[in-house]
Amino acid sequence: MNGQNISTNNDIQTSTRRTFVKGFAWGASALAASAFGFYKFFRNPSEKKYSGSIQGASAKFGHLIRSGQLPEPTEHDDIGTVIVGGGISGLSAAWWLNKRGYHDFVLLELEANVGGNSQSGKNHVSSYPWGAHYLPLPGATATHVRQVLEELEVITGYDHNGLPIYNEYYLCADPHERLFIQGRWQEGIVPQIGLSDDDRRQYDQFFSLIEKYKSAKGRDGKNMFEIPVDFSSQDPEFLALDRITMAEFIRSKGWNSKYLNWYVNYCCRDDYGMTQDNVSA
Repeated sequence: MNGQNISTNNDIQTSTRRTFVKGFAWGASALAASAFGFYKFFRNPSEKKYSGSIQGASAKFGHLIRSGQLPEPTEHDDIGTVIVGGGISGLSAAWWLNKRGYHDFVLLELEANVGGNSQSGKNHVSSYPWGAHYLPLPGATATHVRQVLEELEVITGYDHNGLPIYNEYYLCADPHERLFIQGRWQEGIVPQIGLSDDDRRQYDQFFSLIEKYKSAKGRDGKNMFEIPVDFSSQDPEFLALDRITMAEFIRSKGWNSKYLNWYVNYCCRDDYGMTQDNVSA
C-alpha cells in the first residue's frame, strides 16, 4: 500500500473541522452583513436613540464598607435617636416619630437620595418606579399604612361600609399571567396541562386548606395571618409552622405532585427570594 494516500481519522476530522469553520465564518459574515443591510434599509430615519443606566445601590460605597476604607467622621453631634437607612422602613420610622412630636432624631442615608427600593423618578412623560412599585391594599388592622396613604391622598375617603376609597390613578390592575408548559401556553400561573387525576386531587386539597387558613383564627381570637405580622395570632398550633420549611409542610401532607411543588416553589421564590426548602411554612 502507498502510505502517502492514507489519511488517518484525525486528519479527516481536522480537515472537516477546518472546512466547516471556514465555511461557517464566511456564512456568518454574509448573514451579518445581510441583516445589517436589512435593518439599515427598514430603519426609520427619524428613529430616536435613548440612553440609560443601571440604577441601584452604589457599588463604590459598598466596596468601601466591605474593605473598611470609609473615611473617619468629620462631624460629631449629640442626637437622641439615629435612624440608619432612608429606605421605606427608615422613612416610616422618621414619619412616626415626627407625628408623635418627637424631633430629636436624625436619619442617615449613604446614597445620594432616600427611598431605597421604593424610589421613583420623573421625566417629561410621566413618573416611574425604580424598584418596588406597589403594595397590597391594606387591611383594617394596617392603620398606620392607611394613615400614610391618607396623607399622600391615595386614600380619598371611606364608603358606608368603612372601606377605603382610593384615587384610581394609584391603583395597579392585577396582572394576567401565562405559563409555558408542555410546549404550549396556558392562561394563569398554576399548571393545568398534563395533570393526572391525583395531581388535581392534591390541587383541591392544597387550595382548600389555603382558603381555610385565610379566615382561620387562633384561640386568642386573632387572625392566623395579619399585617403587620405582630397582629397575627400567637396560637401555638400556628406558630409551629414557623419551625418547619414549606417543603417539609408539603411533604407532611403527602403532596408529591411535581406540578403543585413547582407552583409552591415558584411562589416562595417570587415572594421571599428563596426556595420552599428555605422558607418557613
